[in-house]
Parts: sequence; structure tokens; C-alpha cells
Amino acid sequence: MNQPTHHQIATYLIDYALSELVKYVIEDTGCSIEQAMEKVYQSPLMEALQDEEGELYVQSPAYLYELMNRMMESDKNSYVMKFELNEYKKQLTDGDILDDIQRVAHNLNIDYLSVSLYKKHGKYSQTAIQAHFGTWRNACSLVGLRTERKPSELKIISDEELFEDLRRVAKLIDSDTVPYDSYKKFGRFSSGNIFARFKKWSLFLQKAGLKETGFSKEKITEQQCFDEIERIWILLGRQPTTTDIVNNGVSIYSIDTFKRRFGGWRKALEAFVQYINSADVNEVSQNDNTENASNIDNCFDHNSQKEELNLVNTLDLINNIPKHRTPRSINTRLRFVVLQRDNFKCCACGASPAKDPAIVLHVDHIKPWSKGGETEIDNLQTLCSKCNLGKSDLE
Repeated sequence: MNQPTHHQIATYLIDYALSELVKYVIEDTGCSIEQAMEKVYQSPLMEALQDEEGELYVQSPAYLYELMNRMMESDKNSYVMKFELNEYKKQLTDGDILDDIQRVAHNLNIDYLSVSLYKKHGKYSQTAIQAHFGTWRNACSLVGLRTERKPSELKIISDEELFEDLRRVAKLIDSDTVPYDSYKKFGRFSSGNIFARFKKWSLFLQKAGLKETGFSKEKITEQQCFDEIERIWILLGRQPTTTDIVNNGVSIYSIDTFKRRFGGWRKALEAFVQYINSADVNEVSQNDNTENASNIDNCFDHNSQKEELNLVNTLDLINNIPKHRTPRSINTRLRFVVLQRDNFKCCACGASPAKDPAIVLHVDHIKPWSKGGETEIDNLQTLCSKCNLGKSDLE
């Protein structure tokens, strides 16, 4: 993934600052959003804020709002205000931010500084801090401040504050639910303390008015885990790593899901490989067909159901569809073996998801199943969705 340019970061921070300034105006004056936007966009601060070189946009919204009001008041008194941009360095450094965090903690005489307190008294925005240090906790640890609240301090945080922050993260990731890993990355409060209070992540989501993630050891089967590992392996064209899961977000399940079920990511991969190589794929395919046939026989106990089965068999004979010793569907094990044999590339055009994530690979019968082709490895090939569709049109 390409890193955002300085211009892209600046544009995002400017837009964020403007939206926060509009909110401050509405809260202070009770005016409409249109009136608030007009006030902000016509203020003397607007030109200075849009100057990317000046980097005024890295300041916290509270500081910018105070500055805007002072500039507007000076403008009323016909005072030509000297912009204060010279006070700020052209490039914000780690040291600038750490010094300001220390300044706020020293002035308040505390060794634990929360995000909300810094937002009220600090100079720099949370977005700028996150860009430099990743998380607020990392920044605090670098200046020797505590990164965890004491039990007595935890009582200060209300349930509603936790719910509000969870909903903020949901809005940030544009989702109606928040996975545990996403909150660990973007949340303001300790996920461990949240677990201590609510016992279950699903209960925390429910009380905040969000949907459950649906990801739990009880709900996600071993086969679903294998299917997801297969999908990721195909997407990357190689064995997936923990970095792919944790940092690159390629999996619909968190790394903890695989750890809980298998005891670790490496063990999950070992179980998957053992599953794929556990038996001859053609033998498995035939066994699946036998089991399916047995299950079908056991299901049809009533005359009406037997009549329906007889009707299907009669239609097959009329359409000259030959009998098969293997099922039409391709199980996960056989599918992966075929894809691996074909190097996770389309046999017709060479397209691969590893080169283009938009590519979708299918495992297709070389001799169509409807024309007597069996679901066996020698009669299967890897095709991209485009080539598979073209082959279907020719048939």
C-alpha cells in the first residue's frame, strides 16, 4: 500500500480542522450549520489554515477555535493582526509534541495524562500525534508518563464515555460494528479495562447500540477458518504471515480468532496443511459423493419426497445427463490442491490475485460435469472469472 503524500495528509487534516471548527461555532452560538460554515470560511484564520507550508492545521481544534476568535475580535477593532505562524516550526518534530505533552502534565501536576485532558490543554491534534507515534500510549511512555489508569481513576470513566468512544471508532472505520483489534488500534481507552468491566466484547457492543462482530470461537467453525486461510493464501499467492493478518488487514477474522481455535497462527497453518494433504483428493471427492448419496436416501422417508426424487432422476434421463461417481461441487481440499498445482494463476491468461487483488480465481471442470466430466484433479483447472465466463459462453 502506497504511503500518503504530504499534500494528502495536509488536505485531510485541514478538512478535519474545518469540520471541528464548525462544530465549535454551533455549540457556542446555537446557529445553523450553514451560518457556522459561513463564519468559519470567512474568518481571517481560513487563509492561514490552508497554507500547507505553515502547518497551522496540526494544532488542536480547541486551540484553532480560540485563535480564530482572537483574530476576529482584533479584526473588529481594526487592528491589523500579525499572524503567529512564525512561532511554529515548518516541520513538526517528535520533540515538539513530546515537549508539549510534558508541559501539560507538569502544569497539571499529574503523572497520567488522558487524551481528553490533553485535547483541552495541549497544542497539537490527536491526528498529528498518531501520525508521529502511532498511539497516544506510545507518546506518553516516551516522556515517562503512566500509560494505564489506577483502579480509582477508572471509576471516573463512565460507561457512556466508553460507548461514545466505541461509536466514534465505528464511524472512523465506517462500520456498524467494531472488532476488538480495530478498537485496540483506534480506541482511546484500554481494551483490557473494558473487558474487565463488561466481561464480553459482544456485550460491550450491544450496550453501545452496535452490532456484534459475529466472530467468536463458538460461531466460527474450523472449516470456516480453513476456508479463510485458503482465500488469503490464494489472494497473496504465498503462505500468509501474522503481519498480513495483523497489519495488512487481509483477513475477515482477527489473529485472535485463529489463536483461540488452534493455539497460534503457526498451528493454524499446520492444521490447514494437514487438512489439505490428509488424503488423496480424488478419493475424498468420491467419498463425499457416497456420503451425500447416503444422506439423501435417509432424508426421503415420505412418499411425496420419494416421488420428487424419482421426478429428478427421470428428468436427468430425459436430458441424457450421465451418472457420476463424483459430486459436481468441489470441496475446499481439492480446490486448494488444484490452485496450488496451477501456481494460483489462471491457466488461460496467467492472471493472479497476487499481482492484481481484483482478480478472482475459479476451479473449473475441463470436461463439463453436465457432459460426463468428473470432479477429479486431472479434469480440473484454474481460471479467472473473466476466462471462466468466456469458456461458459463458448460451451
